[in-house]
Amino acid sequence: MLGNPWLRWRRYSRRLLGYLRPPIRVAADLDWLSHAWERRFPDFPPIGYRIRGGDRWVRFHSLPGSKRYPESEAEYAELLRRHHAVLETLAERGSPLLAFTFSWSPTSRVRDRERSLKRVAPGGKLWRSFDVEPNDDTWMSSVFVSEVVNTPESLDGLLRLVADDGTADVILTTSDLEWLYHPYDGGADVIAESVDRRAALKRQFADWSAPYESGR
Repeated sequence: MLGNPWLRWRRYSRRLLGYLRPPIRVAADLDWLSHAWERRFPDFPPIGYRIRGGDRWVRFHSLPGSKRYPESEAEYAELLRRHHAVLETLAERGSPLLAFTFSWSPTSRVRDRERSLKRVAPGGKLWRSFDVEPNDDTWMSSVFVSEVVNTPESLDGLLRLVADDGTADVILTTSDLEWLYHPYDGGADVIAESVDRRAALKRQFADWSAPYESGR
């Protein structure tokens, strides 16, 4: 069955236009970030799902009862309240943060981020692009860095997009990578600056913490 020729042409033309666009270049002014990451986190790449584990990791759920997806504005409000409560414990409200967001490509050519993601994390510069599992049939992951502010006005759009499974692997952090905050659809993973700080966070937000360190 050949299918709809118009749909086939649309898919082909979009792919062709992607190759005709100017290539996205790695931002030269982010070399410092690469060096900082290698010093702080040499054991894993800057991808949200890869940071969990270790003695500085703690996981928090974003809704009561470990519910994964919000279904009302009241639940969105609770989800955002929890995210901001933890983030404002990690850094003062209004302080500058970095947001790592992603695009994915089945080839070595970097794809631009989705429009929905560019709207909520504008100004993203390409930092790194790599195959996370080179021995597997996976897509190339490309990390973009945006400057954001630790306020609801700056972060709510991104946090809601993550909550709706509209993007993945997001990381929020400071320029010195003192801690990492990975919101996902269901909660957030935190890599605290120290073991003691991790323990303090778990005590402070005990009602939201995951029942087991290995998962939900």
